[in-house]
Amino acid sequence: MKSLAATGYASVDYVVGLAGRIAGDRTTLINRRDSNAWPRAGGCPAYVAMAAASAGQKAHAVCWVGDDEAGLGYRRELMSKCVGIEGIATMAGRASPTAVLAYQPDQSCACLFDPVFSGEETLNAPQRNILRHASHICITVGPPHLIREILDSRSDQSRLYWVLKHDLHAYPSDLRNAISGQADVIFCNASERDLIGRISGNTIIVQTRGENHIILQIGDHQSGMRISPLRAHDTTGAGDTLAGGFIAAEMAAIADPAQALRLGVQSARNLLERRMGRCAK
Repeated sequence: MKSLAATGYASVDYVVGLAGRIAGDRTTLINRRDSNAWPRAGGCPAYVAMAAASAGQKAHAVCWVGDDEAGLGYRRELMSKCVGIEGIATMAGRASPTAVLAYQPDQSCACLFDPVFSGEETLNAPQRNILRHASHICITVGPPHLIREILDSRSDQSRLYWVLKHDLHAYPSDLRNAISGQADVIFCNASERDLIGRISGNTIIVQTRGENHIILQIGDHQSGMRISPLRAHDTTGAGDTLAGGFIAAEMAAIADPAQALRLGVQSARNLLERRMGRCAK
């Protein structure tokens, strides 16, 4: 049976829209927040796994939370979205990683992240078992000291995806080169493209360029896709959701990367439209 394991950092997110820009020694008013998602499960593996599960595929999040109420809520939310939670490890006596995502009037987002665990994460037996049996594995930004173990844990038959982030702590050059050489599909934006190392001739690269343009590259061939942008105030997780939708399409035996990309884009659009609908009420 096909299954996806999405690895990386968990985050309990508090998202707000601001009436002005953040500045020192000054109060900035909050003029928007989604009271139905306060807080909400965040982090790249959650969004990737939730998108795949929403498309009807079996998906696990492989990440780490504390044993506090926030960690329990994180598990409950992912379970309610049909994501497997056996791969969510609990760090005893610790708080869960938390992020405050503050959207400013120009739509830039100030992210304040408390990672809590400073390299203390380990892969437990359930996580290794999920990775070993997963037909599809997606690496997202996460503990760098575990990347090679994650790569070594996968079977030779598994398909590997990489959601790249411009985080040189999580992705030093040696790890970028190791993942690049094994990844079947890499998701990045224009500013991250140069971080990809040597790839095979069959590697697919999905590169977002702004809010309405995506480049699909397979070997030396490139094609562009124009999309209609949404005026969404909260875009957190949209790129990860696109990746999850793309992966779900491949899990459903859709062999055409352009069609998989269209379904990934639709997954991201669905996420943003749901948020816009809640905020409009």
